[in-house]
Amino acid sequence: MKKQNKVFLACKILTAVALGVISILMITIRSNLLDSAMNKGDFFRSLLIFVAVNAAVVIVGIFENYFSIKRYAENESETMKELVDKHLSMSVEDLDNREIKEKFDRAVSGGDYMMDYSESISFLFKAAVSIFGTLFIFFRIDSKSTLALFIILTIFAFIEWKSSKKNAEIWVNYRKNMRRANYFSNVLINPIFSGERKIFNTTDFFKNKFDNSFSDAAKKNESLGFKRFVRDFSYDFVFMILILFFIRTFSTEISKGNISVGTFTSLFYQIVGLRIVVSEALGRYFKFVNAKNKKKSVDEFLEENTDLDGSKNLQKIDTIEFKDVHFSYPGSTTEVLKGVSFKLERKSYGLVGENGSGKSTLTKLILGLYRPTSGKILINGVDISEYKQDEIKKEMSIVMQNSYHYPATLRENFDFNINSDINEHLIKTLKLDEVRDKLKKGYDTNLSQSSKDAVSLSGGEWQKIAIYRGLNKNSSLYVLDEPNALLDPVSEAKLYDVYKKELRDKMSILISHRLGATKEMDEILVLKDGKILHSGSHEELMKTEYYSTIYNTQKEMYL
Repeated sequence: MKKQNKVFLACKILTAVALGVISILMITIRSNLLDSAMNKGDFFRSLLIFVAVNAAVVIVGIFENYFSIKRYAENESETMKELVDKHLSMSVEDLDNREIKEKFDRAVSGGDYMMDYSESISFLFKAAVSIFGTLFIFFRIDSKSTLALFIILTIFAFIEWKSSKKNAEIWVNYRKNMRRANYFSNVLINPIFSGERKIFNTTDFFKNKFDNSFSDAAKKNESLGFKRFVRDFSYDFVFMILILFFIRTFSTEISKGNISVGTFTSLFYQIVGLRIVVSEALGRYFKFVNAKNKKKSVDEFLEENTDLDGSKNLQKIDTIEFKDVHFSYPGSTTEVLKGVSFKLERKSYGLVGENGSGKSTLTKLILGLYRPTSGKILINGVDISEYKQDEIKKEMSIVMQNSYHYPATLRENFDFNINSDINEHLIKTLKLDEVRDKLKKGYDTNLSQSSKDAVSLSGGEWQKIAIYRGLNKNSSLYVLDEPNALLDPVSEAKLYDVYKKELRDKMSILISHRLGATKEMDEILVLKDGKILHSGSHEELMKTEYYSTIYNTQKEMYL
């Protein structure tokens, strides 16, 4: 826990203990006030003390509430910043790990733990002082009766404890069924699903799912209501016994002259208050346990060991070498890559293969987004893990087949360093000048859909923006993963022209299902079932059965 949170919590506990002590002192203060009123004693003095103490409690409460809310907001903000910073420092491999993703989700949902944590602890201290202080006063008056009172309060607490635990279980099941019901309700109501739902006639199917889930939720809610009724009845019954016990015991003490009417009334008021204190204390305890679990979730994520950064500097990439690389995705035992070995130099490469052959996975490893399960990846003859990760990323550029549409201006989408110069040659080559010219504010047009001047671009235009962003970056390695997926044939042909001109004498990898695109590369790597099946030029590979079959099949389709 942060030092400032520890200091804050200590202050909260001290304040709570002080307020608990005051609640005990109030027994005497109320008693004196009532007795002075009946006996015509120094009533105004007693009243003044009563008002002053209550006013002090109110003022302390106001200041405590103000500083508490301020600290809770600050802590939540600080916690969320730490979580985001930790998340940003993680590798793609870490973020793809289901266990880590679940830890992050739990941590984010638990970022507001501080309020319930500190409020519950402080209230429990206050309640403890109030309960045991009251029992002590009762003990001084009648020890035997105090023992009986303690037993009754224990029974009361036990009922609350069992009831709260059972109700919590029912509530969890109720919410689970309601989430299911809401999901099926969305399928029935949302226009997105209406077309397919009507065509395939699935309305009755999903309506039955909805009815069953809602019915189960209603039953859980009914059960919850009944158990609450039983609990409240038990409360009232035990409390009635407590009141009768109090009246019987302490009315006798009045008749004996051991206590005054004012003391009796004040103690009666305290007994009534104990019912609320015990009930709330148990509720606060469950909140404390929940908040403690939330805090644990935050700490677990922040303490996650994800330090993969090396110490060596990297100026440029001359070679990338895979040595017997095996790879399985986090949480899976299936090998996607099975002993892959090859070496990349400063020339163009094509990466081809069927779906599931491992092309995208191989690319992710080259880019350093994942670590091999076994084997080595070397950059300039040095293990990739020994380099500073930021420097590796600076020397790499990528064009994804489904690039993200950033809610920013066209200029910012080209390069988020808005002070950099626009590469007009590349703009014209990709015909992005045509996109610019149709926009109201040119390069400074906001492409966010939430903008009032929002402009809708086609998938192909967005892809051209991504290509510009990838090719314009000054890097040692360029990876283009199906960059032609959203392009029309004319734009696709233009792309390969740009590719050859812009990336001449540079290390580049083109991944494509269309072998007509990759045949112009200096070398082609053919993947099959997670292994490098063949490598060589297009002419050399045409002598192999697997590659030539795929190429000729595609050729016939286009013809």
